[in-house]
Amino acid sequence: MNNRWLVPVAVILLLAGLVGFVVVTVTGAVQESDSREYKIVIPAGTGDRIAAGETVDIIPDEIHLKLGKQDILVIENHDSTGHRISDFWVGAGETLRQEFHTPAVYHGECTVHQHAQIQIIITQ
Repeated sequence: MNNRWLVPVAVILLLAGLVGFVVVTVTGAVQESDSREYKIVIPAGTGDRIAAGETVDIIPDEIHLKLGKQDILVIENHDSTGHRISDFWVGAGETLRQEFHTPAVYHGECTVHQHAQIQIIITQ
C-alpha cells in the first residue's frame, strides 16, 4: 500500500469511529430518558398492620402502564413479610423490577390493597 494514503485512511476511520460512538451514546441517553418507573413502596410493618385488621391503602385499584413510554413497574418491599401484587411476588426486603413488552391485563390478588384485588393494565 502506498504510504501517502495511510494517513487519510486512518483519519477517515478515526472520524467514522468517533461518529459511531457519539450516535450510540446519544441514542442510549434518549432511550433511558424515555422510560419511567411506577414505584410502589411497601413500608416496614405493613404485614403486622394488616394482621391487626387495619385497612392499609398503599396502591390504587388499577395501575396503568404504557409500552410506548417503556414503563417499568418497581415494587420495593421494606416489610418483614412477602407480598403478592397480582401475578408478582415480592419477598421480604426484596425489590422487583418488571418490564413489559406486550399489552396485557394482570388481574389478581393483592395483599397490600384494602379490596385484596388489583389490575395492572399494560397498553401501547
